[in-house]
Amino acid sequence: MRRKILFVLGKDVHNKGTYRIYKECVRRGFGTEVYATTFADKHNILFSKENINIQPIESLDEEKLKEYDYIFSAVPLFGKKLFREADKYIFLNPSTHLDEVYFSGDFIFTSRDLSVPLVEGECWPIEEFNYRKSVPAMAAGGAALVKNKNSSQESNVILFIDAGHFPFGTKKQLAEYVIEIANYCPNYEVRIKPRYLPSDTNTTHVNKENLFHYLTDNYNLPHNLKLIKEHTDLAEEMKTACLVICPEGTTSYEEVILAGKRLLIFTGFPNKESVLWPEKRVRLFNGIPNGLVNRVPYKEITAYLPTGIPTNVDDLKFSLYKVADVATDIVDAMEYIFSKFICFQRFPEVRYYKSEDYIQKMEADIHLRWEDIKRRRYQVMLYDTVAEKIRYLYAKIDCNKIFHYIEKCGDAINELNFCEKRDKLNEIIYEVFIQNKDEMIDTAYAQSLLCLAYYKKHRFAEFRPPVLKCRAYYEYCLAKIDFDKNGYRECLKHLDNYFEEINSNLYEVSYADNEGVKIMAHYYKGAALFHVNDLKNARIHLKICDKAWDGNHKRAAEYLHFIDVMSESNS
Repeated sequence: MRRKILFVLGKDVHNKGTYRIYKECVRRGFGTEVYATTFADKHNILFSKENINIQPIESLDEEKLKEYDYIFSAVPLFGKKLFREADKYIFLNPSTHLDEVYFSGDFIFTSRDLSVPLVEGECWPIEEFNYRKSVPAMAAGGAALVKNKNSSQESNVILFIDAGHFPFGTKKQLAEYVIEIANYCPNYEVRIKPRYLPSDTNTTHVNKENLFHYLTDNYNLPHNLKLIKEHTDLAEEMKTACLVICPEGTTSYEEVILAGKRLLIFTGFPNKESVLWPEKRVRLFNGIPNGLVNRVPYKEITAYLPTGIPTNVDDLKFSLYKVADVATDIVDAMEYIFSKFICFQRFPEVRYYKSEDYIQKMEADIHLRWEDIKRRRYQVMLYDTVAEKIRYLYAKIDCNKIFHYIEKCGDAINELNFCEKRDKLNEIIYEVFIQNKDEMIDTAYAQSLLCLAYYKKHRFAEFRPPVLKCRAYYEYCLAKIDFDKNGYRECLKHLDNYFEEINSNLYEVSYADNEGVKIMAHYYKGAALFHVNDLKNARIHLKICDKAWDGNHKRAAEYLHFIDVMSESNS
């Protein structure tokens, strides 16, 4: 029988690997259908430019799901009941070696070898979480990355790549830096490729500040500085470039090295405190790969212009398990697992494999059934609950209590008791945060999570950091405390402070910027305004909450109903 595979798309960075897997499956004559989680900002351009039919994920149901042999995705799917309760095996390959935190699948094809730390020494907490929740898995390499033949070394085009994640809060200075580079190389065209366009509304990054805000309509731009004002493929842009320049904090350097292009990664550029790139993360990133000679201090870049530094593909061995035939290897492995195991209602042992020896080492766990696979999906969701809170901490906190709880309840978790288990897990996480309070005061994000822990444990008065860095989340907690005491006007003052703080951020700074927190802030503001009889403005904020929850926020819906009734009676 002809194989039929379901592909699920996410955002652009994830879809590049999915596209290569898709093309390999089509080449083999398999049946394929493609669904997308978003249609915004040309995230699906690799598929849409070939007129491949893409359907909205909302149109997929249980009956339709029965048509497929298995599922492939580069984004987690367990958040939807349809997938976590499905008798369909889910394969996943993340986009880069830094994306393990997003792993959620029944079998993971990892970009790098997760059995060893990213940098020499002890694993940092999130690495251990990633490894535990990712198995069964196989080190295969990144399907999105392929080695290309070098071309146009003698051109006069320098490609400058902006990073979405870095730098934060200093894009204006970055614009001045780009202009300086262009002025230094007047005989070269310096093309600026943004991570996303100012008009994009659904990006993979939490950085609101856009480099183009400081370059577009700037009449002092050098004549040789060209802004790429549309979504273009990096591989195509590199074909005409003799040198590529990028900041630290982006994995695009991997594609540059695989293309055999000369490269400069400028380091040490001013960066305000951020969630994704605190100082410890920058040091971690600079350790990957070890010995990469293309990194130079940003103030010294002119000494390397316009020629740059040659690249060496061997430098990628630290971050990519393999760079050739990765898509072929992944499809081979999926077919092997499906035909040798899944077809017979058997599942491979939960362990870590390597692409070169999985056939010799892969055996079925005779005790596993679909019910066990589904329980593991819920267990992975518990790991995700933890990862969501600790992935930006970069602190050596003791997570053994957290591990113990997840492993203890893994055999008994299901759809009916998942929320109860997750609530208990959160209680343990908060206890761990308070126990490690001295490790959680150096950044606004870590401090905001400590603030959350004290609030949830009803010990808010004990939260007294030497320097308050998480003012926004602190004000949010004070607002909720006043609301519960019927102090609605005081609640509104704190919420005004909260919104003033987060609206001034050009990037995510703390847990206060979390979309879920923002939505609940709108709920509390709407509810407080209702109680002070400002029905017009109350409706505005409650509507925001109601829309975000798809009408499932019970209290917001009740307040909106009361407002409608009161408005009708007044009219």
